[in-house]
Amino acid sequence: MIKNYFKVAIRNLIRYKSYSFINISGLSVGLGSFFLIMIFVRDELSYDKHFTHANSIYRVYTNIETSNGTQITAQSPPGWARYFLTDYPEVVNVTRLKPPQQWWKVVYEEKIFYEAGWAFIDSTVFDMFDLRLIEGDPGRALSEPYQVILTEEMSSKYFGEADPIGKTFRLDNAYDFTVTGIFEKLPRNTHFNFDFLASFVTLRDSIYGVNLLQVDNFPTAYTYVQLQEAANPAIFEDKLPGIIEQYLGSREELSQAGFKIDTYLQPITDIHLHSHLENEIQPNTRISTIYIFMAIAFFILVIAGINFINLSTARSLRRAMEVGLRKTVGASKKQLMVQFLGEAILISFIALLISMILVVIILPYFSLLVNKTIDYSVLFDPVSILYLVGFTMLIGLLSGLYPAIFISSFKPTEVLKGTLGSTKGKGGLIRKTLIVFQFSISILLVISTGVLYRQMMFIRDFDVGLNQKQILVVQLTDPVLRARYRSFKNQVQQIPTVKNVSASFSSPADLVNQAAFRTIHSAPEENWLSYFFGIDFDFLETLGIELVAGRDLSHENAADTLGAVI
Repeated sequence: MIKNYFKVAIRNLIRYKSYSFINISGLSVGLGSFFLIMIFVRDELSYDKHFTHANSIYRVYTNIETSNGTQITAQSPPGWARYFLTDYPEVVNVTRLKPPQQWWKVVYEEKIFYEAGWAFIDSTVFDMFDLRLIEGDPGRALSEPYQVILTEEMSSKYFGEADPIGKTFRLDNAYDFTVTGIFEKLPRNTHFNFDFLASFVTLRDSIYGVNLLQVDNFPTAYTYVQLQEAANPAIFEDKLPGIIEQYLGSREELSQAGFKIDTYLQPITDIHLHSHLENEIQPNTRISTIYIFMAIAFFILVIAGINFINLSTARSLRRAMEVGLRKTVGASKKQLMVQFLGEAILISFIALLISMILVVIILPYFSLLVNKTIDYSVLFDPVSILYLVGFTMLIGLLSGLYPAIFISSFKPTEVLKGTLGSTKGKGGLIRKTLIVFQFSISILLVISTGVLYRQMMFIRDFDVGLNQKQILVVQLTDPVLRARYRSFKNQVQQIPTVKNVSASFSSPADLVNQAAFRTIHSAPEENWLSYFFGIDFDFLETLGIELVAGRDLSHENAADTLGAVI
């Protein structure tokens, strides 16, 4: 019986080629679009959930208030780590992370490279974040100052096929680091990922101008705590003010000094989609964006399903004679429903195969669109295949159920007499409702796309107060070149196509330096937190920044070397 149904289904697909092409292609595009979006959504939802202890790891973040400003930062004072371990029994592990704020020059023998993927981290990273060493001893790899582990890719880049363990290279023309291990890079869906991990104890020296291991009053590193499985994070968070009162001073004393600091916990699995604090390691996605993508995927699938239903129902009138003859020779309504549901499921699986091919072809371009690398291999793991098969069966059943009921309800006498109506009664009303609903969703998606496009154009063309056209930003990563900046600037200015040259500590879009400021005659507590970056003469002119009052800094005025523009 099933074999016969299958043969009939294949014959009908071949017989009605135009219908088959339109129905299969429409469903294929709908499924392909749905799968593409859901691959992206699944990837976004999976961040940091692959760690063994993901549900018990939290990041410590701080809220600093002064009389003139508030800063809520993802960082915390690195010196607090020692208090977490000694004063709080519910804390199992602590890991501190300090990424660079610049590209660093790395020299090995005659080779010179500039690296941004460098960070200092505690040796507890191996247990806490499942960091696996391919070579080296986890118990010793990051236990001493000036030790570093690197990825296989960086090992090949610097040392080729040679054994890297014990090799030494120089950082920033000043610090010699010894390679003590090769590690397997963390999965891409991790909120931090680096190619070089140096021992955090190195920072007790003056690489950053101060012993960071003893800094208790200013957030300069990322701190992660692992709690016991039975520990209540809310109760632990309520205990955190004790650190401030015991080691920094009471709230009254801090308040009198015009300073207030609070600290909180943040589940590591919430960081990528729910955290938008200052000084995040990398830009995070908003959960609202994920909801929007999921809604779009759902609407696309609904449109494809309704289109399938309408086409199947419309075609049913052309098969009315077949249904009438089958009922005349004894076919039951149940048998007819099974046949037409089987055809719907068959079309769904054909559409599934085509949609998978489309996904594989389009995914590289989709990755460029969403600005991230997405691997389509996620579609072919056993769990995903099981979901895809079940999902396709469900789509086939839901899309084919109404047409199957509609077709199997034909009365043989009406069919054979030619008196069958196509749009009368309840069936016609349902078809019209589906068509209206389909067009409504389509119009909604078109309008939403238009609004999104206009918003993107607005962001692109918005006047941010500086000239963004014909501006080339070059990072001077070499300390020697930075020291000879004047000579470099003079040579660049000799290029005929160069109109102006200037420099700054960072890009205007990168607010990385922050400090407390106050006027000369104001009280110490009357300060405010503000971002700043140093600039060279001609900076405002080069970027086309207009002054509301005052004048630009000038190299002709020696006092301007201590001047500022606010």
